[in-house]
Amino acid sequence: MPSIKQLLILCAIVIFLPRLGWAQPYRITRDPFDQPGLVLEADPALAATKPLILTNRIKINGIIWDEENPYVILTYKDQRKILGLRDWLEGKQVTQITRDHIVLKTATRSLILEVGKDVSL
Repeated sequence: MPSIKQLLILCAIVIFLPRLGWAQPYRITRDPFDQPGLVLEADPALAATKPLILTNRIKINGIIWDEENPYVILTYKDQRKILGLRDWLEGKQVTQITRDHIVLKTATRSLILEVGKDVSL
């Protein structure tokens, strides 16, 4: 069992060490999901010069892997979405999520989309 002297020394280290400048706290300075150049709010100055063009391109940004409940993070029509198994996206159902690709199924065909690839629907 630690003595009172050891506890006081430990408390002094915990309280005063960060103030000495030896240990600086790490602060995240940016949002990891933020895309550079992406405008989230309507800016009247940009609306007059640049029309907003939504594309039917889809990009798989990442997969949150879990054996029972995997999710896919994707960008579609310039919006980021998180989908799970059996979720729907514009008439296409997510039928399979693996570690490196997903399968979207329509009534007539299946689309295999790999992570990091940018494809047009």
